[in-house]
Amino acid sequence: MRKFVVAFLLTVLVVGVAVVRANDGHQIPPGNGLSPQDRLGAQGEHHAVGRDLGLIDGRDLVIDDIVVGTDRIAVRYHATGIQMIQFQDLGNDPVIAQEGPTLITAIADGQSLSRIEGSDSTRGGNNAVSGEIVFRWQGGAVHHLQVSIVRIMGDVHATWTSNFDF
Repeated sequence: MRKFVVAFLLTVLVVGVAVVRANDGHQIPPGNGLSPQDRLGAQGEHHAVGRDLGLIDGRDLVIDDIVVGTDRIAVRYHATGIQMIQFQDLGNDPVIAQEGPTLITAIADGQSLSRIEGSDSTRGGNNAVSGEIVFRWQGGAVHHLQVSIVRIMGDVHATWTSNFDF
């Protein structure tokens, strides 16, 4: 029971921080003259991929940018049709309580990457989400990157996998 309470409180804290960040402008700005590297917090080689991963059950995802730096890989995306989990329901699912409502993984040149940070925010109440995720990377130039979206904002049907060759 104690583990569940700790996991629930941690989830509430993470969601609270995400809400505060979304409301105070710390999300990735949509343009305003900043380079993608500055917006994503990763200096390195910028790839403006703009890859639409396709419509699945009314949900669509586009990978906008990937920045490969010396110590991190950053991915920026936007999605539509996302059926977001309600805030009061976050603690009802122990997996979401432990891992968070959005889960994105990546493998670069055969190495599983560790997430450093990430955030997502809603746009205009139309089930549209934009977000970014930053992974730790120490391997230099990347030749192959696989990005797997397991869920976005608790929507377990928002799943895609895509491969990028650089």
